[in-house]
Amino acid sequence: MFARQHVPIRVAQTYLGHAQPEITFGYYQDVKDSDLREAGDFLRFDR
Repeated sequence: MFARQHVPIRVAQTYLGHAQPEITFGYYQDVKDSDLREAGDFLRFDR
């Protein structure tokens, strides 16, 4: 089981092959605001 404290969202997203971080967030037990901001920054960086 992935836990935010042990596996960064970007690593988990790549490992699981998810195109959207929201899918990866489903594998975590809880989501913090900072996670959502990080995902938003990540998506803006790719464009």
